[in-house]
Amino acid sequence: MVSSHTECRCGELELEAAETELSPSHPTNFDVLFDATPTPILVIDRQTLRFLKVNAAALQFYGYSQEEFLQLRLPDIRPENVQGEIEGMIARFDDPSLSETTRLHLTKCGDHRHVKVNARMFDHEGAPAILAAVFDVTKEQELEREARAGRAFLKNVIERVPIALFVKDAATGQFLVYNSGAEELFGVSRESFLGNTSSRVFSADEAREFMEQDRRTLEAGSAGIVSEKIVRGPHGTERVVRIKKVAVEDGEAGGRRYILAVAEDVTEERLREAEVAHLASHDSLTGLANRWLFQQKLGELRHCANSLERVENLAVHYIDLDGFKAANDAWGHPVGDKILKMAAERMRDAVRKEDLVARLGGDEFAILQCRVKNFAEVRSLAKRLVDVLSEPYTMDGVRCDISASIGVCSARPGTPTEHIIEEADRALYTAKREGKRRYVVSSQDRGHRIDSREKLSRSA
Repeated sequence: MVSSHTECRCGELELEAAETELSPSHPTNFDVLFDATPTPILVIDRQTLRFLKVNAAALQFYGYSQEEFLQLRLPDIRPENVQGEIEGMIARFDDPSLSETTRLHLTKCGDHRHVKVNARMFDHEGAPAILAAVFDVTKEQELEREARAGRAFLKNVIERVPIALFVKDAATGQFLVYNSGAEELFGVSRESFLGNTSSRVFSADEAREFMEQDRRTLEAGSAGIVSEKIVRGPHGTERVVRIKKVAVEDGEAGGRRYILAVAEDVTEERLREAEVAHLASHDSLTGLANRWLFQQKLGELRHCANSLERVENLAVHYIDLDGFKAANDAWGHPVGDKILKMAAERMRDAVRKEDLVARLGGDEFAILQCRVKNFAEVRSLAKRLVDVLSEPYTMDGVRCDISASIGVCSARPGTPTEHIIEEADRALYTAKREGKRRYVVSSQDRGHRIDSREKLSRSA
């Protein structure tokens, strides 16, 4: 499309040629010039503003016949004309910006055309006249109006889309777009971001992290990258935010590149996932780890110890509540459930933070004792468990006397999980057979010493 500026420059040349041809020295060239020029050209009387001459292109553009046009005045084709406007325009003929001003002209059938006019004063047949070239920019104006509407619509969509969105210039790193969703999610106004770079908005460590992400985004192109980050909100609350970044181009060969990012709060989603994972790996009554998680942790601990070539031992305590079944039958399941919860709480209080307490089912529990250094630690925990679990259980005026039998197996790194569990279960059976309310310790390696002073025995 030829720009209006170019057209107006061409119009100046045409006006110069027309003015020359219309001079007294070339009177016979008047009709030839008008008929040969594809641009509408008007000759207007300076005093009356009546049209003196129009070319074929003007007749076609405005839809009038030659006779009809010569009966009109300039105000007749200026629907937006106000008092004094035309005189003011004529007085500014020497202003270069005048030819760039868009105005409306009216055709015979009532259509409004957006035009730009290049005009000058000259003498026509001894009287002052105006020579004007008219350029139709209606389509250009419509395209520009559509482009403005499109930009406004896109801006409105970006602003109202229910997700945080921002755009950065890939070359400068400056934030160019930052919508209200981003303001709400990150708790920072767009004024703090727009025109700034990550290094001016975030701490040095965060800025380096984001710039590295931008680099990887540009390498990934339209595939983009996804990351998650803990964000502290405006009220100090921490939220989990998932950010997807993609590289986009402006469509021109060798043109500018941008980084488009959308971010969403996935805190609730992660909490639900954690809740589902917790339900799958924990006992619903006591909140302790279940059998699956216990075996998983036992296997992981053994694998970790092997990979790190650590010599730390571990111990598994299998626990059974003596007399629980009788109490549960006598007082009912509500009382039985309270006993199990109280027993779970006592076990949690008796172990260290790194140890794992699990309910295997019914009144059977297990404890994974980590980083065992010597026999004294194993014996101390087993004795403490027997003592605290054998204290009376009192609830709602009901007292239940229940004790605990414990079978313990210590193991060095690399011992198969099934062997450890079998030994602990065998030791528990021995403890119950020998009178309950006691613990029995069994080593999976009969000759293994936990330290140089004390050897594991089968019973305590």
